[in-house]
Amino acid sequence: MPPSSNLAQRIPLQAPLQNLAGQRELSQVNSPNAPNIPNIGVSGFQTSPLVSTEMIQSCLDAFFASKYPIMPILDRENTYAIIHHLQDLPEQYGLITALCAVIVLPP
Repeated sequence: MPPSSNLAQRIPLQAPLQNLAGQRELSQVNSPNAPNIPNIGVSGFQTSPLVSTEMIQSCLDAFFASKYPIMPILDRENTYAIIHHLQDLPEQYGLITALCAVIVLPP
């Protein structure tokens, strides 16, 4: 039997995020000096208060005006449609905030 399949038999498969969340809770309980970090859970997601909707709008405007012709990676209508729903869309929020970083930082 190959080593990788033997390893898979010895270690039960668990959802990685649930496992990490459990480890975090245990480390906070077991450590008296654990930092006071709010536990938002596995499905919890919080947008940054430093990235406002207006800032995202400005970044997208700049992206579609200057970068889109050479880097057409987003659909304009769909992107503008989700701006006010980013608190429920962590992957899209991450993509758009990364795009804002590219726009804000000088080349």
